[in-house]
Amino acid sequence: MNKLISIISDPVEDFVGRKLPLIKEVIAWSEAGIPTCGKKYALKKFERILEEDKKLQKSSQRKRSAIQKKNEAIFHQKLANLFDIAKVNVEKYLTDDKKLFLSGQRSKSRFGLIDNVVQLSSAENTEDAMDVEPVGKF
Repeated sequence: MNKLISIISDPVEDFVGRKLPLIKEVIAWSEAGIPTCGKKYALKKFERILEEDKKLQKSSQRKRSAIQKKNEAIFHQKLANLFDIAKVNVEKYLTDDKKLFLSGQRSKSRFGLIDNVVQLSSAENTEDAMDVEPVGKF
């Protein structure tokens, strides 16, 4: 019962230039400050994707019809989309910058970066600044 589940395609032996996601990349939703859905909902969403993949694999054993090829193409396009685990009606909890970031990530081009670095005011910057004199050649 050790069946290999292959969502995208056959397993790749050589991962040159490819990497599996790191835990910190998976946690990026919380780092971006976007409220997420519950674990139960995210798991159900992923299970639906696995079920759809199973159905396509079963159908692929039959004749490769135009409909089968179309369904596989649609499924592969879905895999390229963002695995969106944002909370329902998340927009009402977000600032304008985060709304723009999330809508950019949800688009096909997946544009946008978010900066979570806390910016210090100019007064705080000068208090912590240290004067450094250039060092001459020895």
